[in-house]
Amino acid sequence: SFLPDLDSDSGTPFDIVFDLFAFTGGCISFYYCLQQTNRLWTYWLAIPPAVVIFIRYGVGAIFQKFTVHRGIFHSIPMAMIVTLSMPVLLNSFPLPARDLAAIALSVGAGYVSHLVLDEVYATVNFEGLKFSPKKSLGTALALAAPSKPVTIVAYILLVALIVYNLPLIAQLLPQ
Repeated sequence: SFLPDLDSDSGTPFDIVFDLFAFTGGCISFYYCLQQTNRLWTYWLAIPPAVVIFIRYGVGAIFQKFTVHRGIFHSIPMAMIVTLSMPVLLNSFPLPARDLAAIALSVGAGYVSHLVLDEVYATVNFEGLKFSPKKSLGTALALAAPSKPVTIVAYILLVALIVYNLPLIAQLLPQ
């Protein structure tokens, strides 16, 4: 449910996701370096930290540069993209189609619940004062990003993920 705030440069979701990606990348590179028997021990001590730093601060900085808060990440198409990406990401694990669908729908439900709660928070006044909607009203459940090229890319990716997941969807339909 924190994924819609991934594009917030100062937010905790960004830190969590990119720290996790960096740690995972470091572990994978360390494992790879251990498999190389003809390398010096300094090789496997230098490469994994370099990978961690590159992912966390290099890739993270690029991500921050090209994303804006309340952009495409706060939209219904991105919720669908994230949901349909789960079977792709979990493809390496021997999971039954029903389990893949349950995981994907759980991630999607968390994503959409964040968007709905953002929208509710923009309309509800908890201070007992006269109602005045926040500037963010109407932006959490958007169907497009402020940028037209970003929106087009998002919809192309969404269509590609739908096509990719058609066999999984067909398995889940009653016969």
